[in-house]
Amino acid sequence: MGDADLTSSSQKSVVIIGAGGHAKVVADTCRSAGIAVHGFVVPDVAAGAAMPDGIVLGGDEYLDSLDLQMHGFVVAIGGSSQRRKVTERLRARGGRLMTVVHPSAVIGARAALGEGVLIFAGAVIICDCQFGDGAIINTGARVDHECRIGEGAHICPGAILGGEVEVGAWTVVGPGATIVKGKSIGSDSVIGAGAVVTRNIPDRVTGYGNPCRIRT
Repeated sequence: MGDADLTSSSQKSVVIIGAGGHAKVVADTCRSAGIAVHGFVVPDVAAGAAMPDGIVLGGDEYLDSLDLQMHGFVVAIGGSSQRRKVTERLRARGGRLMTVVHPSAVIGARAALGEGVLIFAGAVIICDCQFGDGAIINTGARVDHECRIGEGAHICPGAILGGEVEVGAWTVVGPGATIVKGKSIGSDSVIGAGAVVTRNIPDRVTGYGNPCRIRT
């Protein structure tokens, strides 16, 4: 590990909001990092129901009664728009996102992690990178030197970011995509799986292909 502060809160248990595959990966990462999973909040599932990874504490209404001082929380919803809404709802009540780093991740010197950054198994982050609150560096992703990753951005499994890349807030870089050195991607954009980004990409667009082209 580098100089990053890997603990955004003193809580040793976490409530996970979500129930899909992403939530399962978050639960596994938490347990690997020595963080107990208190339970899950899952819309349309009755409180007390059993899940493979734990117990359902309640549905959407439970968010308003969740004790945000006792537990940290992770919004484990894959879609950026819904993840953003739930995050803002909980933060408005004073909740803090919990930073979770898998022990197999490699983090270089002087990495700066915002609140609630998630770094999954096998990720490699080189020196002098910065990550906004709630950014996700997924399984096996590679982030080279001096990259800047915005709030809530999701770098999906196997994606590769060359040095000095900038990724805007709430943007998704798809599985296996490659961003060449020095390029930037705007906020609220989506880069498709396997894309190769060789030029700057603006805000609020979708791009895919090799080379990556803007499609919307």
